[in-house]
This record gives sequence, C-alpha cells and structure tokens, in this order.
Amino acid sequence: MVNFQPVIKWTGSKRKQSEKIVSLMPNEIDTYYEPFVGGASVLFQLLHSNIKVNKYICSDINNDLITLWNEIKNHPNNLIESYTHLWKELNVDENIERKKQYFYQVRRRFNKNRDPSDFLFLSRTCTNGLIRYNSKGEFNTLFHFSRKGIKPKTLAEIILNWSNKLNEYNVKFINCSYEQINSNENDFFIFRSTLC
Repeated sequence: MVNFQPVIKWTGSKRKQSEKIVSLMPNEIDTYYEPFVGGASVLFQLLHSNIKVNKYICSDINNDLITLWNEIKNHPNNLIESYTHLWKELNVDENIERKKQYFYQVRRRFNKNRDPSDFLFLSRTCTNGLIRYNSKGEFNTLFHFSRKGIKPKTLAEIILNWSNKLNEYNVKFINCSYEQINSNENDFFIFRSTLC
C-alpha cells in the first residue's frame, strides 16, 4: 500500500486505517461508492491497490467539499496559484493581529461567494484544520495563529499528485446524500467506518 499526504484535512479521517480497510475489499468491484468522502483517504489507498474497479463515485452532502474536490481534479493549477497568493499575503510578516484580520477577511469572502480556493486556504490555516459551520451555514472556525499553514510548494506537490490519480481513474465527485445512491449487486459501499 501507499503512504500519502492528505490534500484536504477532514475530521474523522481514515488515513491511518485506510490500508486495512482496502485489504478487506473484494478483488473486483463494479462501482465503488464513498458517500461520506471527507478527505478521501480510503479512495486514495484504493487507487493505489490491485483491486479492479470499473467506476468510482464519491459524494457528500457538503457542497463546499465536493466543489473543492472537483477543483482539485479539474483545475489544480488554479488552486495552487490561489493558495500561494493567499499564503504569501497571510505570512508577509509576523504580526498576529494583522494575520487574524486577513484570515477573517478571507472567511467573510468565502461565506459570501463559496470560492473553493478560499475554502482550501481556510481549511489549511484554521484551528486544527477543523471544518465547522454555524446554524446559518457559514464557515466559522477560528484562525490558527500559532501555525503558518502548509507551505505552498508542499501543498502544490500534494494537489498535483491527487489530481493526476483522480483523473487517471476518472473519479466522479457529486453533491448528494447517501440516501440518493442506488447501488447494484457488484457495487461496493464504504459507509462511514462500516464496510457494506
């Protein structure tokens, strides 16, 4: 199996368990469904396995997450360029108060426009990478003032690695509830921490 870095930090990540989970899967799968895709650790491990899969469909009810996954797959260089710009502006000096204000400016803009580039930046510079929303559906995690965020060059390599794999296997990302998925006999579901 493969050791890898997540492109998206997500609460409940199965990165440490992903090798074991994939080892329990059948050798052939018609359609692989991951309806709570989050950081897609199990998917990435599966893409590096010898398991034959005809189709990959990953979904989530969080549209911000799915929009970001589609951006990673289809427009990785846009994300890299935007993150680099935002990261450099955030870290132009060590003034914590200015950095906080910059973070909250980006957060306000994201809550208004839902730009996936802003979402990636926020996810990599907020407290513990925790994605959290208030009752109005606004991203409300606080700034992680003791960290600078992942360096752009490091993140660029991770994004391109993921994007190449997602395109190689034509992984589809859709915004929907798990209840909307209609599976067939030879399909495989990764349902939270349970294999189905």
